[in-house]
Amino acid sequence: MHPQRQQLGPVRAPEERADPAEERHPYGTLFLLLVYLIVVIAIWGTVYLTMLERG
Repeated sequence: MHPQRQQLGPVRAPEERADPAEERHPYGTLFLLLVYLIVVIAIWGTVYLTMLERG
């Protein structure tokens, strides 16, 4: 015998699931991307200054 399954409600298409008012911006991803960009700029700046010093 199979146990009774709980009804979860109607299945909807992905575009119907998310309410636009409930959608959030990916602030964590944007923060990590900004940190990555700052690190890359700092590394390239260091390389540029090193090359200027060596002439």
